[in-house]
Amino acid sequence: MRDIYARRLWQRFVSKNKLRILTRQESTLSGRDKKLIWHPFSQEKTAAEPIAIRRAQGSYVYDEADRPYLDLVSSWWVNIHGHAHPEIANTIYKQALTLDHVIFAGFTHEPAVTLCESLATIFPPKLSRYFFSDNGSTTVEIALKMAYQYWWNEKFFFDSLLVPFPATWNEDVDVVKKEVEAISLFQSHLEKNSKKIAAVILEPLVQGASGMRMCRNTFVDQVVEIARENGILVIFDEVMTGFGRTGSLFAFNQLTQVPDFLCISKGITGGFLPLALTVTTDKIYNTFLADSFSKAFAHGHSYTANPIACSAAIKSLEILQRPQTRNAITKISEAHAQGLAQLKKKCGNIVQNTRQLGTIVAFEISGTYNFDLNLKLKKIFAMEGLLLRPIGNTLYLLPPYSTTPEEIESAYQIISSVILKL
Repeated sequence: MRDIYARRLWQRFVSKNKLRILTRQESTLSGRDKKLIWHPFSQEKTAAEPIAIRRAQGSYVYDEADRPYLDLVSSWWVNIHGHAHPEIANTIYKQALTLDHVIFAGFTHEPAVTLCESLATIFPPKLSRYFFSDNGSTTVEIALKMAYQYWWNEKFFFDSLLVPFPATWNEDVDVVKKEVEAISLFQSHLEKNSKKIAAVILEPLVQGASGMRMCRNTFVDQVVEIARENGILVIFDEVMTGFGRTGSLFAFNQLTQVPDFLCISKGITGGFLPLALTVTTDKIYNTFLADSFSKAFAHGHSYTANPIACSAAIKSLEILQRPQTRNAITKISEAHAQGLAQLKKKCGNIVQNTRQLGTIVAFEISGTYNFDLNLKLKKIFAMEGLLLRPIGNTLYLLPPYSTTPEEIESAYQIISSVILKL
């Protein structure tokens, strides 16, 4: 009788509080996630349960069974020095005990100023004004808004147009033709829309999310030069290419031209915290100055210039400029070149359009894009201990600088084995 009464009380409690008794499968972290969370860039209907990661160290992330995965995409291109880097972690800890956050409208703090002063030592003098935000999308949004308002403050108004990106690769015999066509269309836009273009925005040298498409530095310089001749502002989106990815500190270091706006994020804090900067010139900045608020740039974010994130960025930048980090970037680039050559030799025409710039490598797997194959590849690579995320039929590698040449060599061996079995 007592057991029946207790059971009824429990049932009433469960009903009243809408408590769910989880099955064994549902009680796993992946199962719990699947019941609640909508993941980015995922087809939730067909997506498998996400891999639950318990910890990370160096170039590896570890699941609940402590199985390691070599992070060959730097966890969406943000991690540059390796996971859980002790120096950055310790810097974050100390800053969190001192100043966690303060509104940045009407206030400032040491980490924000010091970070900008540090970046100023490696940027061209022309890029002298720093506007904080918190991710790559917002830093680009800010640059676009600034460019538009720059002309609005000067009493001009504009529309927008597109120019094709002349993507190229090793042994590309049509690269000059593609560049000529792109430049021709750009100049055609200028002729038809004189004084109606506010700015040109491009990812210099590498387009990330469109499939790690690469172009030649001479093409970018030519585009910027034409824009300058026509009084058009230039925006460089270096959200992905910044902080050593292309072999130089920033992609623009491989160019002769300097943009009017530079957008940076992703690797800025070493992969620890969200932070972004839109860097521009005094010329742009001065057009927003007035005795009234009418010309002010009315834009901001709750966590603008968060002190903890700024502190992480300062330490990350310090680590980036050390000789051992520069040496690691060189070794990764060399290991990529060797691995890519071996991959092409083993896989033949299955691997197409191979290309590399610094620590970034990409190629296409022959055939038309197949969504099921994309999912299959991610699963197979994960089973082999590699964290890889193809973009369409493009496979790319962009590892943190803690990755050794031996680890990269091993990764290429696994990749070639998987591709040959497709």
